[in-house]
Amino acid sequence: MTVPAEAGRTRAPGLAPGRLLTRVLLACVLLLAAATRLANIPGVFVGGEVLINDEDSAYHWHRASLAATRYPKVHSFDAYTNYPTGARMMWPIGFDLALATLVRAVGLVTAGHVRPEVVGVLFDPLLGVLAVFAVYFLGREMGGRAGGLAAAAVAAVLPILTGYSLVGRIDHHAAEPILAAVPLTLLLRALGAESQRARDRLAAALGLVMAVSMSVWAGSIAPGLLVAVCLAVVVWWPSGGVDPDRFVRIGQRTFGIAALAVTPIVLIHPWTADGSFAYFAPTWLQPFAYATAWLSFAAAGLAARRWPERRWVPGATLVAVPPAALAVGVALFADLRQTAGAVLGYLGRGDVQISQVFESYPLLSFGWGGVMQQYGVIACGFPLLLAALVARCWIGPAAGKLTARVVLPWFAVTAAMAIGQIRLGSQFTPVWCALWGAAWVYAARGVETRVGHPGTVRLGAILVGVALMAPTLRLHRVLHLPPQPDLVFTHDALVWLRNDGASPGDVRQPEVRPRFGTMSRWQLGNWVITEAHQANIANPFAQAEVHLLGVREAAAFYLDLNSDSAVRRLDRLGARYVLVTPLWVDVEDLARHVGIAAHRFVDVPARATPRPTPAFYRTANSRMLVFDGLEVDLEGRQLPPLRRLRLDFESVAVGEEPGWRGSFCKVFERVAGARVMGNASAGERVDVTLYLVTNRGRTVIYRDHAVADESGRFEIRVPYATEGHASAVRALGQYQLAAPSGRVTVAVAEADVQEGRVVRADLRGSQP
Repeated sequence: MTVPAEAGRTRAPGLAPGRLLTRVLLACVLLLAAATRLANIPGVFVGGEVLINDEDSAYHWHRASLAATRYPKVHSFDAYTNYPTGARMMWPIGFDLALATLVRAVGLVTAGHVRPEVVGVLFDPLLGVLAVFAVYFLGREMGGRAGGLAAAAVAAVLPILTGYSLVGRIDHHAAEPILAAVPLTLLLRALGAESQRARDRLAAALGLVMAVSMSVWAGSIAPGLLVAVCLAVVVWWPSGGVDPDRFVRIGQRTFGIAALAVTPIVLIHPWTADGSFAYFAPTWLQPFAYATAWLSFAAAGLAARRWPERRWVPGATLVAVPPAALAVGVALFADLRQTAGAVLGYLGRGDVQISQVFESYPLLSFGWGGVMQQYGVIACGFPLLLAALVARCWIGPAAGKLTARVVLPWFAVTAAMAIGQIRLGSQFTPVWCALWGAAWVYAARGVETRVGHPGTVRLGAILVGVALMAPTLRLHRVLHLPPQPDLVFTHDALVWLRNDGASPGDVRQPEVRPRFGTMSRWQLGNWVITEAHQANIANPFAQAEVHLLGVREAAAFYLDLNSDSAVRRLDRLGARYVLVTPLWVDVEDLARHVGIAAHRFVDVPARATPRPTPAFYRTANSRMLVFDGLEVDLEGRQLPPLRRLRLDFESVAVGEEPGWRGSFCKVFERVAGARVMGNASAGERVDVTLYLVTNRGRTVIYRDHAVADESGRFEIRVPYATEGHASAVRALGQYQLAAPSGRVTVAVAEADVQEGRVVRADLRGSQP
């Protein structure tokens, strides 16, 4: 049985502007979208520099810029991340390859006059405008041209979309709304196509889009599987006497092509080599899921032909095949068993790494005001919009009911995703905007039908829409936002590491293992590579276990209460440099990383502000950041200096810990330490002193001591060189050794410190 030509689509002819006017208005909306996404230009182009916004953007740019020079190769393994093992990249190559292609194209067209970084920071705003364009077409499927324009206008200013595509960001999140809007648009068009040939073409295009999306973001499997769910719904619940076999055929073609097309995309990524089914990277999970969906629709088609009089059989087959296929899969593949559990628990994932990522917070954790800030005042109408969509499934023309029955599960599932994690709003926002556009059109048309005066009604509808979006529009103004504070506050330290620290190798050869690594908190891991050109140990790629290993190593190091074991950890990892920054606000998260009870470091008196315990100041982080790695008295106990860690640099930016204020970031270097050996009277205490001045002009005093044994021999390991080391932290003179039997000065060369050489000092017979 055939359906009307407009089946699956909804039109509002009374409000539809002409094509020319539509194009003009759409151009204006796209210009508005560009303006909201370029508002932070003053915060990105500063003093002749191009500042990248955040840590993920930093690595995207590092990867894309390398791909532009080694085109078309995009590295999928980086020995400079998760040192010493290196790690595979979870991100698919598509986003970075697309940016590298654009960089090369702009370079050729402009003969190299446009800096590549400029192209990089403008790529996300471009994707943001294209996302608004995609929302227009989705809105048009639901509410005609007027509905499409209204949907695009909302998408142009919603912060949940503009935030991810703001100038200065270089992140695949900006592409996600496109990857969500296009499949739903193609599905609606396929359902409403008149001829079988057109439906087959649209289904094939939908399958290809779903497959190609995997090269950009592995989470694009969510829209792909939603296509299967929505098709299954209309097979069970068709509208207007439509033969559900039509929808079964669309599903067969869509998922058959998707399963075939995604396989080569998966094969070019390294995770497949282990037969991985992980959900966070292109793996065998995507072909398995799409092949299962194809099998479901193929089996439903066979059932419909075998039992044509039993219309419930195809629907029952669609429901039965996926769990059966999953049961077989998890029985055969252990990795798929783990993935199934991880996928089911992803939205509520409570492990410490996810809980530290702002984008993973539940939407409602910021209160209703935060929700409205992200989704506009129209968020208050969410229940009304949902109720109207549900009612539309039963009320109105057959075409409108079919559209509503497709959109309802998409809307409900993506809304749950967006509520569960802020970042998944990129999947929800396109359908959110499109439905509001359609609702606006139908409300205006209803008023126009009742009262007449079309011109007045349409003008009033526009004014109401502008009034509703005005609070959101006011959020967009010219900004001067710098990148993330962690980068700003540590930038001079990272630059010092790059220009004056030892080089581990060539960061532009990620396949070659560097000579040593740099210990930092995971938030700084990508900056360690991109800004300092060093190899990181902990990094933000912390969904895969291989990356979490580095995060846990860093947490254990910074919280270590034993300085000797902390240094042994650096020895084992091959870390030469250490970046220390304030961690009080994250100390409980770090403790959870390594299974330490947080109350060991945090005291929470009844109805009082949490405060650090004495143990907090004995951690390796506090010993370096607060006490400069020097000798210190804590709790009536004298702790020796960190004899194999020396202060090399301290940032100009100021940071704070409870009871302390000083440089936000300090760079320490792990050294062998020169072994000052000599003779004194038996049992004498030998004190060593060295005056140092930091790059900020701050004078510190390095002190240590040893006790001569029965034969009068003593040994003191010291980390600072007094000559031959051009460091930001300089020695003021030589080491002074003093004992009751005498005093001497000792010069220590840089080679002595690096190689652990012996330096002789004899106090017997010296000047007392």
